[in-house]
Amino acid sequence: SRMNDSIVPQGQTYTQLLAECKEIITEYEFTSRWALVTGYHHLGQHLQETSSITVTKLAHDLKKSEQTLTRAVKFYKKYPDLALLPEGKNVSWHTIVNKYLPETTTPKEEIQKCSICGGHLNSSCHSDRTT
Repeated sequence: SRMNDSIVPQGQTYTQLLAECKEIITEYEFTSRWALVTGYHHLGQHLQETSSITVTKLAHDLKKSEQTLTRAVKFYKKYPDLALLPEGKNVSWHTIVNKYLPETTTPKEEIQKCSICGGHLNSSCHSDRTT
């Protein structure tokens, strides 16, 4: 056997092989993303049903952040049925956290700054004064 033997199956073009490989990768990336989403949903449900837990200790022992456990519970409360997810199965945990659980994050666009001093508009700065 030569070193330069082609890996393209006989009767198939490289373009066909490339397309099939991309399809396989896309399918498994989708499957792994959805598995993570359903896993956090299940975790949230389980934690929701176990009301007397100490998230701090549990997070430490699971080697997960308290924020992750809290987000899992909020996710389950907001979407008890995964069929209700706006994007259906075509969603990642990252998208859920950043787009559908806005109460767990502080989007940058919500923080408005004073044009004079650069401070937060909610704090006492130039924006509080009338001229």
